[in-house]
Amino acid sequence: MNFNWGLLQLGVFLSGFCALAAAERLWPRRVLAVELISRWSANMGFTIVNAVTGTLAHFFVPTVVVAEAIYVEAHGYGLLPALGVSFWLALPLSLAALDLSLFGLHVACHKVPALWRVHRVHHIDLEVDATTAFRGHPAEYLASQLCKLGVVYALGAPALAVLAYEILLNVFAMFSHSNVRLGENTDRLLRRFIVTPDMHRVHHSAHQPETDSNYGVVTPLWDRLFGTYMASTREPQETMKLGLDEVRGREAYNLFWLLAAPALSLKSPQTHATRVELPVTSSLHTAA
Repeated sequence: MNFNWGLLQLGVFLSGFCALAAAERLWPRRVLAVELISRWSANMGFTIVNAVTGTLAHFFVPTVVVAEAIYVEAHGYGLLPALGVSFWLALPLSLAALDLSLFGLHVACHKVPALWRVHRVHHIDLEVDATTAFRGHPAEYLASQLCKLGVVYALGAPALAVLAYEILLNVFAMFSHSNVRLGENTDRLLRRFIVTPDMHRVHHSAHQPETDSNYGVVTPLWDRLFGTYMASTREPQETMKLGLDEVRGREAYNLFWLLAAPALSLKSPQTHATRVELPVTSSLHTAA
C-alpha cells in the first residue's frame, strides 16, 4: 500500500466520532443521567492509555494489525494464498473471519471469569454513547489485537481486507454504542444487516440475561446464527438501567480505579455499603 493507512484510519475515526457526537445532541435516544464531563474524561482516557499500551507492546509483540497484514501478504503466508484463493474471494472471507473471531472473543469475555474481570470495565459505564466504544481495558485491547493477528497469520488475509475491517470496526463500535434515535422502522430495517444502537444497548442492560446477548458489533449475523440475539428489553430503552449493579458510584468514572478493577473483587449491590450515587447534572444532559 502506497498511502498512509494510519492517517486514513485516524481521519475516518475522528470524522465518524464528530458526526455521531453531533447526532447524539440533535436526536438523542435517552436522557443521559450522568454528566458528560465525568463520562467523557474517563472514556477518552482509555483511548490514550490504549494508544500508549499498543506503542509499548509493539516492542515485544506485533500489535499493529494492518502493518502485519502487509508483511504477511508480501511473504505469501497463510491458508488462503496456499490454496490459491483469489483476492475477491479472500476479501469477504477475511472480513467474516476477523469479525467472527472478535465475536468469539466477546462471548468468551462474558463466559470466562478471568476474562470477565477485564471486560466488565467496559460495562461499568452507567450510560452508553459513542465514547463507550473507547472504554476498554488495555489487557482487552491487547487480546483483541492478538486475536486479529491470529486470523491474519492463519488465513493470510489481504492487507486491504484488514484495513477495511479496522475502519469498519472503529466506525461501527462508535455507531452501535451511540445515543442516537433512529426511529422504529429505520432500526428494524437496519438491524437485518448491521448492529444498531438499540440492538447493542440491550447488551449494556444491567439485567444479566440481556447483558448476555447481542455480542456483535458490526453485524447481527453471528448473534442470530448462534442464538444470542435478543430483539428487545423488558424495560423501555429510554428508561432501562444500564451498567452493572455492583458499581454505581463515582468509581465508575475514575480512570485509575477502572484500570485496577480487574484485580478487585466487586461487592454485590446488597453489601456495597460505600456506594455513592453519581449526581445528576441537568445542564449537561442531552434533551429527550
